[in-house]
Amino acid sequence: MRTALIVLAALAAAVVVVLLVGALYFALPPGPGGWQQHLRHAILLALIAASGWLVVRARHVAEAVAFSRLPGEWATSRRVRRAERGGHCS
Repeated sequence: MRTALIVLAALAAAVVVVLLVGALYFALPPGPGGWQQHLRHAILLALIAASGWLVVRARHVAEAVAFSRLPGEWATSRRVRRAERGGHCS
């Protein structure tokens, strides 16, 4: 339960970071100014990276939830029993 809350807090923080970077990107004017254009482009790259990181974290959470529903140590226990009996382990 505690791990789930930590993961949920990390995802919430990632969403906040993505939203803040997105708001900063859209707040900057798209004018022809030299340094503003470079800053806007750098923020766009940061937004893409933060969004990609958020997707990866969400996939990790989905994977953890999916695997938490599987019975633990089933395949490993079967391999150990086979090895103890002297059977061929594949």
